[in-house]
Parts: sequence; C-alpha cells; structure tokens
Amino acid sequence: MNMSNSKSFAIIGAGPAGYQTALELRKLDKESKIYLFEKDKAGGACLHYGCIPSKQLQSIESESEYLKLLKKNKTLLEKGLLTKFKEQNINFINEEANYSYDKQLEKFTVKSDSENINCDYLILALGSKPRNLNMETKKEVIDSDIFFSEEYLSKGFHDSYCFIGGGYIAVELASMLANLGKKVRILEKETKILNFLDDKARDLIESNLKKQGIKIETGLETINFNKIEEEIIFEAIGREAAKANLDQEALEVLGKKLFLLGDMKTELPLAHLAYAQARELAAKIYNKSFQHYNLDLVPQVIFTTPEFAHVGPSLEKLATEQKDKYEIIEKSWASNAKARIMKNDRGYYRLILEKETRTILACTLIGKRATDLISIIIPPINLGLSLDQLLQMIFPHPTLGEIFIETT
Repeated sequence: MNMSNSKSFAIIGAGPAGYQTALELRKLDKESKIYLFEKDKAGGACLHYGCIPSKQLQSIESESEYLKLLKKNKTLLEKGLLTKFKEQNINFINEEANYSYDKQLEKFTVKSDSENINCDYLILALGSKPRNLNMETKKEVIDSDIFFSEEYLSKGFHDSYCFIGGGYIAVELASMLANLGKKVRILEKETKILNFLDDKARDLIESNLKKQGIKIETGLETINFNKIEEEIIFEAIGREAAKANLDQEALEVLGKKLFLLGDMKTELPLAHLAYAQARELAAKIYNKSFQHYNLDLVPQVIFTTPEFAHVGPSLEKLATEQKDKYEIIEKSWASNAKARIMKNDRGYYRLILEKETRTILACTLIGKRATDLISIIIPPINLGLSLDQLLQMIFPHPTLGEIFIETT
C-alpha cells in the first residue's frame, strides 16, 4: 500500500473494544499509523476490575491463593497484549489523552504528556464505571472497581456482604463469595432479581442461590442502609458509560471519522460484543464486506453456581413476535453420562425451535460448565440449522456436549 494513501488512527481506551479495534485495523492495513492510548493499564476494566478477576474468584477453593493467582494471570495476560501491540506495530501510549477536531483540516489532534499527533480517525472506547447511589451510612461501601483493586484485595475478604442490586454482577459475586463461606444477602428494589431473564430461568437461578445460603429480598422501595447488619455494603446497580464530551464540530463527523465503541455504544456491556463491534468498524472503514451482528445472537453468561448461559432471542420476545410458531424442548442433564460422573446431573437444558422447520432459535443452559457448553450451539443457531441436522452429527462420548443430541 502506498504510504500517501495510508490512514492514521487514534484509539483512546485499551480495553476489549479499543485494543481489538487496533488489531483489526492492522489486519486490513499494514502501513497505517495506529496510536492506542490508555491512562490505566492495557486490558482495561475487563482484565483488571471485572471479567478476569471475577472468574479467577470463581475458580479458587481458598481465598489465600486468590490474590497470588490473580496477579500472575493478569500480568501474563497484560504482557500478552503488550507483545501483540509491539508485534503489530501499534503505538501503545500509557498516558491520559485529550482530543479535539479541526474542521478545516479534517483531522483530530490527540495530546498526552509525551505525544501530540494528528490523525484521520478517532475511536473512543473509554469504557464505563460503576453506578453510585451516594448513600449516607457509616458502613464501608464498595463497588466492583474497588473490590477488585489490588490494594483492597491485599486486605483480605470480609465475613459478610450485603449487595445492593440484583443484576448479573451482584448474583455472580454473591455466588462466588458464598462458595468461600461468606454470609451474603442481596437487596433489590424490583420485584425480581435478574429481571432481563424469563421466569423459568430466573427461578432456577434464584433457587440455586438460596441453596448456597444467599438471602434474597426483593420489592424494596426504600432501604435503610444504616440498619444493614453485614460488614460490607456492595453497590452493584450496574455501570454507566463514560461521557465523550464532544463539541459540535466533532459531533458532525460522529459515525464518519469519529466512533464510539464498547460500553460507550450503549448496546450490551459485554467484552465479546465489543470484539464484534471492532471487527465491524474496521471492515466499515476499509469498505470491506461484513454482516452486522445480531444482538439476539450475542451470548449471555452468568458465572453463578451453577452457571447460566443463553443464546438466541429471549422467550418473551419469541412469545410476542412468533406466538404459536415455536416449540420448546426442556430436560435435565440426568441422562448424560458425563454429567452423572461429575455429579452435575441436575443441570437444565432448553432448546427453542421453529415449529415447521425445527430450526434452532435459542438455547438456555443452567449447570456446571454451561458457559463453555453454550459455544457448541452458537454455530448451529447462527447458521440456521435444524435440530434434525444437529442430531445427525457425532459427539464424543462421554461428554457434556452430548446434551445437545440427547433430546428424548
């Protein structure tokens, strides 16, 4: 490619959306200038305060090993990213950056302590932060960013936690802490926890949480925070996207030379969706063909004990849009040999099919390793395969994957 025709990019934010965009752009143009700015650490909140620390918490048997393992894995994963940046000639600047747009030059200026660059495109992937209630209480109040900071973790875990909020962050961390023998309670103002799920899935998850000894109180219009008995109040009422603070000139090129990605795109705050956004954006900039991702086909996973996983339209959406045109197959994992060997035979399996063609529309799993198992059914759903086609495939025995072909 001729250097004079090469594009230049500044990406602010090196979380999943930002770093994946840099890598996708490099695949399509080996000569472009790519600058990736990050004021904290490469990997963003996902690596340092969210996805990775929480899943590490799920995998341990004793809290004494947690921080050591977490530091090791975060270091290795961060080094892996930095190595990729170097190999792909992506300029990683570990500094906070400010930006502005010059309408006459049709260029962005991005400044940090050590850099002052002009570029053709600006991509903002600034992430999000935990929502805060600003509650008045003498109790210690934390959120996920505080909880997963190395400084806080170095002090060790407490004996009891009260979660404010009943979303996926709350139920995941509540379940993980309960596994470590902690006293845990969830308070939710809505009448149900996990209100984005259908009743059957929610009831099964809630039942499992209660079996872990987690107390759940819903429909709370007001909460007296000073009367909470647990040692720690854990705010888990969701996250809010960072603000871009764009002037009018920048807004005029939004979607043309300026793009918002990841949590700032306000679709679903999921790392795997951010990867898809990055692939699509790179293809769009370089006029490559691409298929727009379908939000209904973005997998949802919750790392409770046992795990929850779903892909495809929700049961509520199908009931509204397709009414009597679908059928449901439900079963336990009891007939699966590997599930019995693993003492995992109480798992739940639900497949939703289009009645006439038996095309697989959606799948829900609740059980150990459900978050891994869901990947087996994602390709058939995306490819529009029928259950009959799936049943002709050969799965290894004995494995949990056979759940998908044990439908009777």
